[in-house]
Amino acid sequence: DSALQMFMNHSWPGNIRELEHALEHAFVLCEQGIIFPDQLPADLRTISEPKKQTSTESIVGPQDILDVLERTDWNKAKAARLLGINRKTLYRKLSRFNLSNLPQ
Repeated sequence: DSALQMFMNHSWPGNIRELEHALEHAFVLCEQGIIFPDQLPADLRTISEPKKQTSTESIVGPQDILDVLERTDWNKAKAARLLGINRKTLYRKLSRFNLSNLPQ
C-alpha cells in the first residue's frame, strides 16, 4: 500500500516514460511478487510530493536551492519541481545568486 501511495502522490512530470522506468526498476528488484517502497527509484522514495508553488517565487533563496540541488544530485529539472518553480526560473536564480559556477 505504501508503494502504491508513492506512485499515486508522484506528479509524473516525465509522463509515461518515467512511470515505465519506475515500474521496471521496481520489478527487477522485486523478489516476492510485491513491490515495496525500498524497491522504487530513489527520487520516487525521497520525494513524495513536489513543493507547492507560492504566489511569490522570491521566497526560494540560495540555501534552499543548494539544499535541493544536493538532494537531486544537481538535476536541475528535478530541483525546480521540488522547489515549485519553473526550470527557467531556477536558472535565473542560479545566475542571480552566483551559484552556476559550482561543481556539478
